[in-house]
Amino acid sequence: MKKGIFIILVIIAIVLLGNSAYTVDSREHAIVTRFGEVQKVIVKPSNYDTVINTISSSERYLSVSVSTKVGLHFKVPFIEHVEKFENRLITYKTAPRQVTTFDKKILILSNNAQWQIVDPLLFRVTMKNTNQASLRLDDILYSEINVQVGKTDAHTLIADKVYIEAMSEQIVQDVNKEMIKYGIEVIDNRILKTDLHESNILNIYARMEAERKQKAQQYRSEGEEEKLKIISGADKDAAIMISEAQKEAEILKGEGDALAAQIYSQAYSADPEFYEFYRTLEMYKDTLTGTTMVIDESSPLFKYLFQ
Repeated sequence: MKKGIFIILVIIAIVLLGNSAYTVDSREHAIVTRFGEVQKVIVKPSNYDTVINTISSSERYLSVSVSTKVGLHFKVPFIEHVEKFENRLITYKTAPRQVTTFDKKILILSNNAQWQIVDPLLFRVTMKNTNQASLRLDDILYSEINVQVGKTDAHTLIADKVYIEAMSEQIVQDVNKEMIKYGIEVIDNRILKTDLHESNILNIYARMEAERKQKAQQYRSEGEEEKLKIISGADKDAAIMISEAQKEAEILKGEGDALAAQIYSQAYSADPEFYEFYRTLEMYKDTLTGTTMVIDESSPLFKYLFQ
């Protein structure tokens, strides 16, 4: 009899212990409720202040305790219950959707968002579960995407990766202004794929081709302008060099003429008669080359040649 009672008590103790003990690991948030009312919140240290702010903002939660301890915890068996929520990043990939750009082009966007629960207390009250949260995120995310896309032309969205990166960051900031109300923070948002709607493909690529041709023409014009500058500079340098060479030649010619005159003068002083003979020969050579000449006895040349 006593042995049977002991066994029953042991079984009851095991059941009570099993229902009162629970564990929380580093990948989880946990909320302990009693008759549906939150009694305790267990979060990772980085989210502690966020939960404290939520508690202090509502009299309903003033009695709620907050812990950052992971591992083994205890609760009142059968009366208190534990709800656990993921505290790691959750990936949400949207289905492709149509958006309209500033220049009235239709694009098909695929989107990928990374989000996490930063306030499990607020999340439990507003969202209940991740499926509900994903639906709400989808609405808010695409609303903000439509706003940003509506400010941008299609060509930029297709070709400008730097702009898309900046736009994604702005979308995250705007989305978080709404999602923080649900205890959620979006960490990252990426536009995975941008496809042209069939009606826009030809127009977009025609515009891209025209812009590239315009750019190529600009480069050619700039190259031609630079070529003319180089040629002009070379011509100017050549003219300066020629002018300096001519000036130098004139100087040398003048020096040569002066030296020749000096030599002539010295020759005349040494032998005036021979100098006169030489000058006469030079005169006839310059004036009568290629002709036949009859020399008269009265000619100065006759005197030098025959007397």
